[in-house]
Amino acid sequence: MKTILYLIYFLQIILLAAAATRWTEEDRDLESRQIALWIEKVSESSSWSDEEKLKEFTLGLESMSYRSKIDDHDPEIDRIYRQIQEAVTSIPNHTNYFTDKIEESWKAKAESVRAIEAKPEWQALLKEIKNTAEPGRYLFGMQSRLWGDYEEICSKNLGILGHIPSTESVKALGHYLWKRDETGIQYNSPNTESPAAESLTELIANGPMQTWMANYEDVARWQKWFDEVKAGKRTFRFVGSKVDYTLDGPADANTLKRIKDKNSSTPHAIKAGSPQDRESRKTPTSRNPPVPENDGEKKGMSWIIAAAVAILILSIIRWARRKPAAVI
Repeated sequence: MKTILYLIYFLQIILLAAAATRWTEEDRDLESRQIALWIEKVSESSSWSDEEKLKEFTLGLESMSYRSKIDDHDPEIDRIYRQIQEAVTSIPNHTNYFTDKIEESWKAKAESVRAIEAKPEWQALLKEIKNTAEPGRYLFGMQSRLWGDYEEICSKNLGILGHIPSTESVKALGHYLWKRDETGIQYNSPNTESPAAESLTELIANGPMQTWMANYEDVARWQKWFDEVKAGKRTFRFVGSKVDYTLDGPADANTLKRIKDKNSSTPHAIKAGSPQDRESRKTPTSRNPPVPENDGEKKGMSWIIAAAVAILILSIIRWARRKPAAVI
């Protein structure tokens, strides 16, 4: 089943890419105006406060990252993207701007959820739902309603960290690779593991994978990777850089030699991709106990497959009727 979903996913990417990479004069004009806009903003930023820079450059990081992935884009896009990244990483404690938004949202929502769960009406509703044929589906929807826009705030801000090549970003994303468990809340907040792992996939050149497939095995691989980085057992490089880093900064020659010697002398090392390696990362570690699978979740897979097939059909139609697509 997973193989089928992967094939549908890759075919959609191929078809949509084929339909979206043809440039028009209007596309080029829009690109030129974006380049001029961000050149001007970078030039003006020397007079901005740190908070103003982070606020303005959040949009710049998203825009230039998106444009840098479009085939045949102007090389000036890459230069401006690097300038914005350098401007952000030069700000002390720059990741706090993004993680504070996550924490503030969580704190407000957690207080609200505690109050709701304490009401007798809530407990009565839970009892009624658990007696239905597919309680998992209803309970998942209730979690989304309880936590409101917290999941969106997490996804957005962790996504921005995936555009900022700094050790601060890696530390912050590593922190969110594990699920939060708060005493006194029955239905805890939606997970942060997946968006954190996805951002690390975007950020790190030599991590456990270069393509994010949004499954639990991949989350587990990033958890294992971060534990090894934190323990000083490996270094990492950012996309587009040849510099090896530890969480404390660029790795010196002694650190590189120590890690290399230790890895080469480790007996019975498990090779990446081996059966032992696949077995070791079947499920991600979590600070929460594992949640038992229920029939509602299993039956929900049929809806996922149906939706994926529908999207595939629409992608084929779009590809067949494609016109030069505007670049946003």
